[in-house]
Amino acid sequence: MDGVTAIANILRLEGVEFIGCVPYQPLLEAAAIAGIRPIVFRQEGTGIHMVDGYSRVTNGKKMGVFMMQNGPGAENGFGGVAQAYSESVPILLLPAGMPRDKRGVHPNFYPTRSYETITKWSEEMNIVERIPDLMRRAFTKLRTGRPGPVLLEIGRIDRPHGLDGEVVVSLVTDRVGRLDPGSVLYTDRGPLAVGSSRPHAKRHLVRFDRITDRTDAEAWRGVILSAEPIDDPEDDTLWAHELVGARVIDQHGVDHGTVISVLDNPASDLLELEDGQLVPLTFLVGLVPGRRVDVDVPAGLLESRPSDDQARN
Repeated sequence: MDGVTAIANILRLEGVEFIGCVPYQPLLEAAAIAGIRPIVFRQEGTGIHMVDGYSRVTNGKKMGVFMMQNGPGAENGFGGVAQAYSESVPILLLPAGMPRDKRGVHPNFYPTRSYETITKWSEEMNIVERIPDLMRRAFTKLRTGRPGPVLLEIGRIDRPHGLDGEVVVSLVTDRVGRLDPGSVLYTDRGPLAVGSSRPHAKRHLVRFDRITDRTDAEAWRGVILSAEPIDDPEDDTLWAHELVGARVIDQHGVDHGTVISVLDNPASDLLELEDGQLVPLTFLVGLVPGRRVDVDVPAGLLESRPSDDQARN
């Protein structure tokens, strides 16, 4: 699975139903394939005001999401984001980033820097292996604490390798089977069949049927590869929406109340309960998404809550 497909699938899992955009950005097509409706605007500021309004009328229960092109296009939305920040409105911004080989070439725009002072959190996704963690943290920031905009800049990392048409491809985590010989990947220019692939510095060197020399490879630089989503029952990634609202039950069957937020913490993210108690995620042993979190905690970490009958008495 490539990076933009991973982002689109995570947006879908987080309940995103539509995404505002100014074309073209590679995530646009991946989002549509994932079942997220794209709404196209002629100007970035107008689109950001719209997703801002969506977050307001849903009281932050559903997030407004907006993606934009790299370069000056990303800067056109500055005013709308500043207003959302000043009025504590949670929106997710996904501007395209500059290709790595263009970094440091003047003039360039870096949304993570430009928006740092008017967002709760601003980070760059330029390593595909970090996408799940960064997206999880983005939605945690959106759903917890004082509301406000969150920005994740999408980097683009493909490039040619050598003279005979090989290209560098980055995958999300361990889905190396996507590059098995004979596999077909999809682009906005049509499908590409994999001829061969081999590991290379945490990425892969791949030969495709339609890319035969370096000139071809240069023409395909930065093109996004897509594939059908894979449902993995062994995927143990935890998402904020699966935890918030669930009841926390310890190893003795004691109900300690409802999770109201998930807090970032360097050692381990923390479940914040309705009575203010904090539970490190490292003690989680079972989960029924949105309903129940089972924990095995050391003695004394959690105070026992009175039962409903005791509370009435």
